[in-house]
Amino acid sequence: MTVVSPNPDFKRMQSEIEEMLGLNLESESLVERAEMLRARMSADCKRYLIILADVSKILNLEEVGIPCVDVDSKRRCKIIWMSQLPNVFSDMRTQSNFNMVMGVSICGRI
Repeated sequence: MTVVSPNPDFKRMQSEIEEMLGLNLESESLVERAEMLRARMSADCKRYLIILADVSKILNLEEVGIPCVDVDSKRRCKIIWMSQLPNVFSDMRTQSNFNMVMGVSICGRI
């Protein structure tokens, strides 16, 4: 899981994904890092679940390095987008949308 935030930090997001993949990308260029991440996830036979939290606007997955297109017609990447803003995903072509209500519990000492 990586947090997107209102002002996305692509390098931080790439570093978090890189760490989960067990990679050590030396490049400082965001474009090169994105290409390496995309190549790794596309070449692996593994399947990935990527959770993007605190999304406040549409994010270009290619800029981060998350493969959007299925390679060899195999779905290797599932993406869960999470946002507290209800209209963020209205312009996106998402497979399924649902609302999740989180309960709040109050804890304290007596």
